[in-house]
Amino acid sequence: MIESQCCHHAPFEYEYRCTEYEYDCPALKLAPMAGMNELKAVHTPSEQHREFRSLVKYRKTFDNCINKMKRAIRAWFVNHGISIDKRDAAWHTEGD
Repeated sequence: MIESQCCHHAPFEYEYRCTEYEYDCPALKLAPMAGMNELKAVHTPSEQHREFRSLVKYRKTFDNCINKMKRAIRAWFVNHGISIDKRDAAWHTEGD
């Protein structure tokens, strides 16, 4: 059994504005199906799993930002005729 159901309800003024909208509105399609118990439950991830996904997304965004800065620095050196090491060697010192 479905514990809670959420449908987007269009305001009354839009319901009869045009007949095409009536057939395209998901809430108008889902309402009869919910009444006949034809909707299936869908898995939703736990709060911990969603938080982990958001951290992975943030890390990817942060890595892209770092790479963008590195490319800009490397481009500046190339435009000024200065050669620097390739790959990670350009970004680390000998002691690291």
